[in-house]
Formats: sequence, structure tokens, C-alpha cells
Amino acid sequence: MFITDRHIVITGAASGVGLGIAQYCLQNKAAQLFLLDCDFDGHTNHQLIDMYAAEKNVNLIPLDIRDDSAVKALSNKLSQQVPCIDMVINCAGVSGPFGAVWEVPKEQVDWTLAVNLTGTVNIARHFLPLLQASTHDRPCFVSVSSHLGLVTKAHLFSYQMAKHAVVAFTEALQQDCQLLHPSIQFAIFFPYFVKSNLANSGRHLAKYQKNLYIASSAKNFFQGIATATEKGIEPIEAAKILFDGLENKAFYIFTDEQTLQDFQQRVNGILKEAFLG
Repeated sequence: MFITDRHIVITGAASGVGLGIAQYCLQNKAAQLFLLDCDFDGHTNHQLIDMYAAEKNVNLIPLDIRDDSAVKALSNKLSQQVPCIDMVINCAGVSGPFGAVWEVPKEQVDWTLAVNLTGTVNIARHFLPLLQASTHDRPCFVSVSSHLGLVTKAHLFSYQMAKHAVVAFTEALQQDCQLLHPSIQFAIFFPYFVKSNLANSGRHLAKYQKNLYIASSAKNFFQGIATATEKGIEPIEAAKILFDGLENKAFYIFTDEQTLQDFQQRVNGILKEAFLG
């Protein structure tokens, strides 16, 4: 199997897509799982902590990926504990505030960009050297974007900014590494609707603000996102799609044809409205 005997780092592993990927990796005989999440703080997720307590190859690590020094410290620590890392999967993400740019609090916009984008960059900066040391024939670096990483909608600009940027960042990273470390396989994952806590991202704002901002004009949109997420595919099903794509050496991996259709519509719209001087 593609996962067997790999040492794997997964961010955002306490819930949603990240948790599904962790469970799938465990079922498919990963050598070691290093599960990173800001929810692994000893005060939350007791059920999840108990679930993995008996698994000797699972390591639950509390980490805020926005903190570059903390990410660096962890990579240094792991480099001394294991010979290498064979796979890094960036799942950590939050939805951010709902509303127009002039409505939402600046602090929540900054937070959204920091978690979704800066955190991914921090992980790449400090964990790619560990991937480069892998003896596996295909070490992997995966970024999780979103359906909204390729299309745009009103009411959720900061999340879309970040997820579009994750696509550009991973494409550029793959091109940089082709020159120096061509053995590393890169991929971008575009989940459509997956059962997760995405619509409840505001739970992480407790230290900073009382609630995730939702403009009155965006309430119906927010409720639509929440409902669609509740009805989405199971996280472990999304995980299977991801690893099927990786085994087939795909760079862009999708859970639903709707994303490709909406992206094609966006491209057609750009071409239709374009002016060439």
C-alpha cells in the first residue's frame, strides 16, 4: 500500500478532513503518525485523545502552525526522533468571517490568512528538509485547498484569498523543488463538502474575540455552507480519494466533479470578459 511504513505528519488532525486522513493512514499501516492541531492542548478533544491512547505509533502534538518558531522547534525535535518524514499533509484550516471587506473585523481576516496560508508556508519551510531526507521512492507534500480555492463567491473573501494562495504557493513550491529535489511528489487536494467543523471555526477565536463575524447579508450563505457541510461526504471517504490520487501521481485531486465544472465556468467567464490591448 502507498501508506505502509511511512512516517507521516498531518496538520489540522483533530477534526474534519485531517482526522479522516489520520484514521485512513492508521488503517493502512503507517509506521508513525504525527498529528498536529491546536486542539490537542490537554483540555479539549478528550475523546480523541483517549481514542489514540493505545496506538503506539500515533503522536498527538499540540501546535499552532501560525507560530513559525514553534513549527521550527517541532521539526528539529522530530529530526532527532525519526530518520526522516515521508509525507506531510497540510489540512489545518478555518473558514474565517462572513461578510464584505468593509464589514468584517481586521483581526479575523488576519487570523484566517495566518491559519490557512502562513501556517502552510511555515510547515513547508521547516518540514521539507525532513522530506528531502526520506528514503521512500516518493516522499509527498500535500496542501489542502478547497472548492473555493478555484472559484469565488460573495461573503467569504478572506478564506478564498487564502485557499487560492495555497494553490499558487504549492505550484511554485513544486517547481522550485523540481530543480533541487525532483523525487518529492506534490499535490493539491480540493475537497468539496466534507463533514467537518468548518462552519464552527469560530471556536478557535475564544482567546481573541467572542464570535466569528457573520454579516446580516451573509447569514443565509453561512447557513447554506453549514447545511452542505453537515450533508457532505465522510472525512475518511475524502481521505481515500486523496490517496487514490496520490497513488496515480495526480497533482490536482478532487472529491467532486462540481469543482471542475465551476472552475471551467470561471475560466470561460474570464475569457469572455477579457480585454487584450
